[in-house]
Amino acid sequence: MHKVVFVTGTIRGTSSWPYLFAKGLSESGIDVTVISGYANINVSDEYREHQLSHPKEKISPSFKIIRVGSRKKDPTSLAARGIKYVHLTAAIYRELKKHKADCYLFYSTPPFLGLIGRKLAKKGNRTIYIAQDLFPDSLFSIKPNIEKTFIGLILRKMEKYIYDGNTKIITISKTMADQIKSNKTNKKNVNVIYNWADVDKLHHVERKDNKLFDEFEISRDKFIISYAGSLGPLQKIDILIDAAKELQDYSDIEFVIFGRGICHDDILKKIQNEGIQNVKLLPLQPPERISEVYSFGDIEYVSVGQGVMKMACPHKIFDIFAAGSPILTAIDKNTDIADLIMNNDLGLVVSPKVKEINDAVLEIYRNKDYLAQKGKKTRMLAEKIGYKMQIDKYNKIISDVIG
Repeated sequence: MHKVVFVTGTIRGTSSWPYLFAKGLSESGIDVTVISGYANINVSDEYREHQLSHPKEKISPSFKIIRVGSRKKDPTSLAARGIKYVHLTAAIYRELKKHKADCYLFYSTPPFLGLIGRKLAKKGNRTIYIAQDLFPDSLFSIKPNIEKTFIGLILRKMEKYIYDGNTKIITISKTMADQIKSNKTNKKNVNVIYNWADVDKLHHVERKDNKLFDEFEISRDKFIISYAGSLGPLQKIDILIDAAKELQDYSDIEFVIFGRGICHDDILKKIQNEGIQNVKLLPLQPPERISEVYSFGDIEYVSVGQGVMKMACPHKIFDIFAAGSPILTAIDKNTDIADLIMNNDLGLVVSPKVKEINDAVLEIYRNKDYLAQKGKKTRMLAEKIGYKMQIDKYNKIISDVIG
């Protein structure tokens, strides 16, 4: 039995990607030890208390979790968060030195974890860096003025140091892989494995059975465009609000947003100050209600700013597929995820512009019969690139790396 250590910044519950990844590896015959920090945001109070009382947790004979680092809630400022990430990376490294493994796997958040992989690889260990988002590109997209500074140059050097130093790199889209390769890293070391959705847990919830409509007093007769997730600068939800504003004459069209994040208050003020009546801003729902959330709209909306798909790929896209819902994505069209949606006829892909979003919404609104067909296709694709198949791909790379 191969033994691996998987290092990640946090595990936010049993439905989170790091947890499912480690669980999948262990169920496929690999002994997995996870070394993680404490999850302090976007988790339920119950789960937060659980991890605080279980710094060492044995899930199964071949799957255990060890939590280290600060138990305090994450700071809000980027500088304070960066300092916390440095301290967490140091705590993880101290714990990691106690564990021998055939292969060490490093999640890309916090961004300094890949440096540990480089250090271990230099000593002859086998390491895999899993780039779920590309840093520092993600930082520069929010704070572009940093890129040309001394700190920006250091972060770019760190990026290349990580990509060149680890034995293998795995990322989650071809577009992101191309971005990594453009940094002149060893192209043979970069592999692509799409994320997955848990098709055993996620399913479509018929509108008549979806209790969220009753809880938030929303009419089931409305044509609904639904968004669920983070409300941050990368998601560009203000563009969706502007699109909704222009469609207020359609009394049976409603935009529903389940979310939280640093832009929440600005979005709420925009809705209130501009008197936008066809948008409801609701709390982000707990993970156990994800099937209801991603079945809520006639069409589910996903957006990111221009160029963001080169550095990240929203995991919710695959959750929406598993929920059997059609999708409207406002993303860069020249990406493999856009091709995946269009080539498999799963929904519409538009640029993040008000006119294109509204044209797409009205096209769907006037052709409602095709929604059920699109929903069946999204579910079929989710099953095709499901959890077990993607875990098998990770297994193959791990086996190849170990030799």
